[in-house]
Amino acid sequence: MAVIEKATVSDAEEILLLQKLAYKSEVDLYHDLTIQSNDSNLQSIQDEFKHQIFFKDAFDEKMIGSVRTFARGYTCHVGNSCSS
Repeated sequence: MAVIEKATVSDAEEILLLQKLAYKSEVDLYHDLTIQSNDSNLQSIQDEFKHQIFFKDAFDEKMIGSVRTFARGYTCHVGNSCSS
């Protein structure tokens, strides 16, 4: 059963690995290692937890997706998302 829940900073490494996997086809297609989602590192993901709320989607306790959000005024903005 899939479960969506708030992620914690301890999930950052798994989010980073999932993100790199999700954007691999774009990196390969454009031969561009600087694509923002591929250019992230563990510290940058951990720092984003200070300003954004991350959610993770898990199936059988394995993370299969994540999304980051932040609120500005009365609007919830959805940032990067990735899934395997």
